[in-house]
Amino acid sequence: MTIYSALGGIRAVARTDVIQFLFIVISIPIVVNVTLNIIGYYSIGGMLKAVPKTHLSLMPHDKSIMHYIGLFIILAFPFLDPAIIQRMLMTHDVRRLGRAFRMTAGLYLVFCIFVGAIGLNCLAIIPHVPSNE
Repeated sequence: MTIYSALGGIRAVARTDVIQFLFIVISIPIVVNVTLNIIGYYSIGGMLKAVPKTHLSLMPHDKSIMHYIGLFIILAFPFLDPAIIQRMLMTHDVRRLGRAFRMTAGLYLVFCIFVGAIGLNCLAIIPHVPSNE
């Protein structure tokens, strides 16, 4: 990655980011749609009805609270990734950086919702998977 960035420069990194973004924006909704089609529900209530109740617990009994506190701290600071810091340092306009952060946070929220929907749909398709796997 470092050699690619050094040889191709920031434009190469930005092009790669755009290609990856487009791939994700196109493919994830397609996967959600396909899994919803398989389980036959196009509503959140129907999807949650199809998932076994044992898989819907937010706090499994085999994990300590420290596990969740650590997970929260890691997920609360997604912009500490070196790749994100590199992109932050590329900009000279603070307002543009703030706008980019807000857009990224919104897109990340939508991304997490879609990926969560894929996971729940997969649990509805294969309900016999143990909740600890």
